[in-house]
Amino acid sequence: MIQSLKSYILDHWQDIRPDIRKPDDLSFMIRGSGSYRLPYTKVIVLFFRPGDSRPIVVGKTTDDPAFAGIVEKEYAHLKRMHDGPYPDALKATIPRPIALQRIGRDTVMIETAVAGESMAMQMTRNARNDQYTRDAFVDTLAWLTQMRNDDLNGAEAAAQAARVVDGALGFYDELYSPQGEEKAALAEAWDTVRPLVGNALPVVPAQGDFWVNNIFRQNRRVVGVIDWEYARPASLPVWDLFQFEFSMGIAAHGKIDLGPIFRIAFFGDSGLRREFLNAVPVYCKAYGIEFSPSIIEALFVLWIADTAVKERELFGRSYETDMLRHQNMLIYLENRKADWSTFTS
Repeated sequence: MIQSLKSYILDHWQDIRPDIRKPDDLSFMIRGSGSYRLPYTKVIVLFFRPGDSRPIVVGKTTDDPAFAGIVEKEYAHLKRMHDGPYPDALKATIPRPIALQRIGRDTVMIETAVAGESMAMQMTRNARNDQYTRDAFVDTLAWLTQMRNDDLNGAEAAAQAARVVDGALGFYDELYSPQGEEKAALAEAWDTVRPLVGNALPVVPAQGDFWVNNIFRQNRRVVGVIDWEYARPASLPVWDLFQFEFSMGIAAHGKIDLGPIFRIAFFGDSGLRREFLNAVPVYCKAYGIEFSPSIIEALFVLWIADTAVKERELFGRSYETDMLRHQNMLIYLENRKADWSTFTS
């Protein structure tokens, strides 16, 4: 399949990378390319020359028949972002979908590649560097706030975002059967947020997998964001920022379990949490949201529920991390402050 993919790319070089001269010899790409497996897909990365750190193009195909349709969903999300009313500076950081190509028995999504170093690698080196953490939040906010889309102001988009939450809460109820305080917190969070969606809370597109290993940064600028299979065209604000904060904690504390990391990131007395609390009002201001700690906390509760179910929703089977992410809700309930003031500085 890799050989067929390379032949396709060379045949369509002008459509794919017109900014780079087409290689004269296919062997350059053969020797310089490689493939690896992710949990859900097989990824083929094609490089311009052997040893070059700048990939030209990426091909993704489903690695398990149970995950059929994943690359098609990601292709649709990428195309929607590139066709949407977003700044060119934002589009330049998002892989450009080139084709859904049938190669043998596989459907392969071909996209332009992102070059650079992931923020996960950077955070591993700078886990105790408060200035790096501060700068990382500033640079990430500069990227996230470009996702604003005024076309999502209408009732249809608000209804679409509401369906995302209703679906997540319904699936959460089916999987975990919340009772008592947990059930009440979920109901109160949605009762707080639902009337505001499309009004005081704008509908936003969500990348959905906004982890530091998917974010590439160079010279104080986010230069690429990959893996859009969880993306939603209409969702709730702040969710991607919650995801980013959690992933910063994972990168900084990679040798401990996710439960303690979740506690450190959102409830601990740490520089990471302080930068997060500073970032939220900045995010809100950029999106025209009147900052309210209680509303942010309600959005947080709904994000926890969504995170606990979205892998099963997308892939149709259980994962070990599902229970860990349900544990995050229990950690929240143990650490929440009265009167929805958990995120008060």
